[in-house]
Amino acid sequence: MNRKKLLASFFLFACVLAGMAMAQTAPGRDRTIEELYLSQNIELQMIRNQALSNDWELRMLALQNLRAMSAEGRFGGDNSAAFSVLEQLSKQEQPTNTKNFNLVRREACNLLGEIGGEKSQKILLDVMMNDQEPMVLAEAAYALGRIGGDKNGEVLGKLMWVLHKENIKPAPDNNFAFATLLAIEKLAKSEDGLKHPEALNVMIEIMESNYIRDVKMKTLDVIYKLRK
Repeated sequence: MNRKKLLASFFLFACVLAGMAMAQTAPGRDRTIEELYLSQNIELQMIRNQALSNDWELRMLALQNLRAMSAEGRFGGDNSAAFSVLEQLSKQEQPTNTKNFNLVRREACNLLGEIGGEKSQKILLDVMMNDQEPMVLAEAAYALGRIGGDKNGEVLGKLMWVLHKENIKPAPDNNFAFATLLAIEKLAKSEDGLKHPEALNVMIEIMESNYIRDVKMKTLDVIYKLRK
């Protein structure tokens, strides 16, 4: 990130601090509930401003800050505000520099997989059903496998649907298929088997589709493990 962008980020943070200080010291009135709440979340306000930026590097900085919060145990499952920012980063409509903003969404999916839990799973499922970029879908699929847990078969059902759509393309994405196979493997292990009747059929489709040999060999490996 260049110096101007770093300065812009620090300026946003300074503005938030100044606003909080004014709210605290303004004579003649008590602070509102909203002001009291915001004063406890200065760091998150800065991260939200970064996430809303049209600069992809500032969004990546927001992800780095959220990752640091998670590593320090400050990103608990009840932290709705932080999850809201992370959801924004995973789904935002992208400006003109599509490639770099695809990277932002991919990294957001990666972090959701690290954090885990039902909230992360819900956001990732939404990404799976709405995103069009294979690199993002691959990361979302793998993250869902890392999280595990699929008692009603919803996760596997949506993975199978997106994988089927990829299988019938003239030039399907090998990385997405491989990541989805890894997710299927992990979900089957966490749930003691697969609970979706079409899973085997969709994997057989891979063998008949235009994938590279490594993807087809991984498919055979997963089918073999599931049948044991």
